[in-house]
Amino acid sequence: MAQSGQDAFFEPWRDQASAIGQAVFKNTEMTNLLTAVDDKFNATATNNPQFSGKKALLLSGTIFRDRVQARTGWHTEFLTQLGFTVPDVPATIPRDQMASVLDSADVLIWTTESAEERDRLLADPTIAQLRATTMNRNFFTTKELAGAIAFASPLSYPVVADQLPALLALPPA
Repeated sequence: MAQSGQDAFFEPWRDQASAIGQAVFKNTEMTNLLTAVDDKFNATATNNPQFSGKKALLLSGTIFRDRVQARTGWHTEFLTQLGFTVPDVPATIPRDQMASVLDSADVLIWTTESAEERDRLLADPTIAQLRATTMNRNFFTTKELAGAIAFASPLSYPVVADQLPALLALPPA
């Protein structure tokens, strides 16, 4: 199935899911799955009013070539559904801008896959001095949650809706 844009595999998940549902003659079933995902996120937002209006950034779990990757656009739609505000930030944040950009958020969600990745981030001098670090507002995902966020589908987002609020309710790392 061809992509509608020029970026293969990076089309908004809803568009992909809808196209797949139509292609396999299961449009009603896919529409029901999409509605179920929306309902799950909306219920989670209702049950977690503390998320409302908080600024959250979704970040890669590593620093690569002295840069942090921020997830932007449709990749963060689920955070907005949960009640968060996602600040407009560049997709790639160089080290000399990390403090100013990352400190613009109340919550930093790092898509880490291991305790080693978390520890490397916290040991980085720039990350160590961030307001999120000093105020304990860094949150580090598990490998499963990072995968569910990255996969961005009607099958993975229920995992995100279940696990992310529980992670954010824990004392931060």
